[in-house]
Amino acid sequence: MVHPLMRESPTSSTPSTLATPVIAMLAHLHSLVIGPGLGRDDLMQDTVAEVISAARDRKIPLVLDADAL
Repeated sequence: MVHPLMRESPTSSTPSTLATPVIAMLAHLHSLVIGPGLGRDDLMQDTVAEVISAARDRKIPLVLDADAL
């Protein structure tokens, strides 16, 4: 599943508001891939950090593309 929500969100968004719907989906996932096309936007990086933290708390396997490093 590709979740484009974060890239299309308004600049007034916070990492928490962007991460919340993605984190809510974690219960339905067996693994999580992060990074393809992520870019270097500070808001994106902070949002992804929250999602990664939530995935690790839930012990969901992660695959990080070079953009996510």
